[in-house]
Amino acid sequence: MAHRNFRPVSTGREWSEFSGGRDQQYAFRSAAGWGDTAVMLPWTLHTYYDDLEILRRQYPSMCVWVDSIARIAAESSGLVRRFGRRAGHLECYVVDTGMHFGEWLRPGENMVAQMMRNKVRPPAEVATAYFAHSSRLLARAAQQLDHHSDAELAEQARSAYRAAFVQEDGVRIGADRQDDYVRALAFGLLEPVEQPRAAARLAALIEENGGHLATGFLSTPMLLSVCAFLYRRRNRSRVRL
Repeated sequence: MAHRNFRPVSTGREWSEFSGGRDQQYAFRSAAGWGDTAVMLPWTLHTYYDDLEILRRQYPSMCVWVDSIARIAAESSGLVRRFGRRAGHLECYVVDTGMHFGEWLRPGENMVAQMMRNKVRPPAEVATAYFAHSSRLLARAAQQLDHHSDAELAEQARSAYRAAFVQEDGVRIGADRQDDYVRALAFGLLEPVEQPRAAARLAALIEENGGHLATGFLSTPMLLSVCAFLYRRRNRSRVRL
């Protein structure tokens, strides 16, 4: 598949400026998580089937996606960034503009209310986490293909996420929701010393919610591996999947 014909799987062409479609008032030009399938799906197929051909075919579109998000982060700043964020010189790697689904429809959330909230205040923690993750996967794909690897971009994006959203050595991440900790653990955005603290906070949030999980569309597929990590590190058999 040539990258010029590439379409993120779940982003309709009429909603995606990246995909060459029409620009609309509520256009999802860079929907984090959904659009990142441009990178995550080829890498997953390669991992499962040890197939370098899928990486060769899709590598150009993987680059296009990551480059487009890097430009958005560098050239656009949202209201939160304008009024100050603790990312310092790494601000240009924080993705806090664009219309995103975010951690779509956690239990109890209203679709319309979430859509409007995401428009007013884009979910920067979610978008920046996926930017860091896709950048890292792209660098790994480049190594597999013996291409030049922009590992520096991946490291800068990871550092920006940590500076902006990780506090108290992993005890508090983002808005202190379950999915904030799931993403950080699943994407390797925490240092080893921070991982058990984040896992403990995730366990506490699950317990505070009556033993129930409260993630949305994006983080739910990552729950099994993260909760298995949590169980191994904390041996908390009370966590129910």
